[in-house]
Amino acid sequence: MRFKITSILFLVLFTVDAEAQLIDSLRAKVRSTYFTLKYNNGAVLSTNDFVNGINNNSQSIDSYQSLSVGYGKQTRGRRDWEHIHNFPEFGIAFYTAKFQKGSEIGYPNALYGFYRAPFHRWQRSALMFNLGFGLTYNWRPYHADDNPFNVAIGSHRTVYVGVGLGYNYSLSPHWVLATGLEATHFSNGAMRKPNKGINLVAPYVSVNYLLSGNSVFNRKMNIPHQSSTELYFSLGAGRKRGEFDTIKYAGLLNPYQDVMYRINSLSTALMRQYSHKSKAGLGIDIIYDEWLGSSITVNDRGEADKVLSKRSADRYAMGMFVAHEFCISRLSVVTQVGTYLWRSDVENKKYAVYQRAGLKYHFSNDMFIGINIFAHKLSKADFIEWNAGYRFRWFQKKVS
Repeated sequence: MRFKITSILFLVLFTVDAEAQLIDSLRAKVRSTYFTLKYNNGAVLSTNDFVNGINNNSQSIDSYQSLSVGYGKQTRGRRDWEHIHNFPEFGIAFYTAKFQKGSEIGYPNALYGFYRAPFHRWQRSALMFNLGFGLTYNWRPYHADDNPFNVAIGSHRTVYVGVGLGYNYSLSPHWVLATGLEATHFSNGAMRKPNKGINLVAPYVSVNYLLSGNSVFNRKMNIPHQSSTELYFSLGAGRKRGEFDTIKYAGLLNPYQDVMYRINSLSTALMRQYSHKSKAGLGIDIIYDEWLGSSITVNDRGEADKVLSKRSADRYAMGMFVAHEFCISRLSVVTQVGTYLWRSDVENKKYAVYQRAGLKYHFSNDMFIGINIFAHKLSKADFIEWNAGYRFRWFQKKVS
């Protein structure tokens, strides 16, 4: 009997303790979260004829306003990478924008994830780096009859990319005021053309409400970093829509027909991780692009057909690039700048210099998946590249 009573008391105490730990855990999560509201008012960069004034109003589209509302989490140092990045924040936000004299653009909305990390913290303030990536919808895209001037946006949905610098100041334990400057880019990665893209620069002001007050940060400064050399290989794939002059093809029944081209890439790079946050190195690309040297004909049914270059070599290009990765635990922000070592001299050919920007995630120690925007002239997207790969590492050691 005594054993039964003791067992029951033990079970009750264990249950109460487990519930208390669960409640404390939930409270800790709530204490780490906040709501945010941000307002932008800035300039549309003059990167194409449409925003420069070749539109229905014959006026430049040079300014805009936007509003974002979001929900974020403030890291508190449970993992080493949170200390390394000085207790960053991350979350999700909804964005809406209105362009001055921009009825031909539409009224875009976006859903994006954000990451905010401090360069430096003081007692009540911080200098922040901001990054956002997501999807945008509700554009009024190019249409040969209804919206013929909008060469900036060719689809109802695009990618949203935002980067910025900001300064946060704690007004009280629950309220944080922030201001700064950020740049935003919209593009569909050439999935539908025309696709000149829209680029924005604007100051912003935002306010955060912390659900349970400011955190006290005790940062560990003696975390050793992993110094290593790695060689990675990746396979990429994408598609893009080819541009063609519909007036040239009198027999074309549907001027809005998609003519899609397949793109594949094989990339390898030798990278060196030299700090907690950074890797750098050199790499080689081999790119297969059906658009290179191609043409379009109209068949007997009035449909557009793509005609690939007769020489298969015309559809290949080889480039060399310098690369940098900004590392956040298993996630990396990838930036690359390259130049073509070889490309065929065909009518449709790539610009001499190219760029990549994207994200890479290591779902195991050495295997990864990623998504990149492959571009030229820093603003003209060529295609969206999905990739997967594997890395080999050596000379691994911990460095204090």
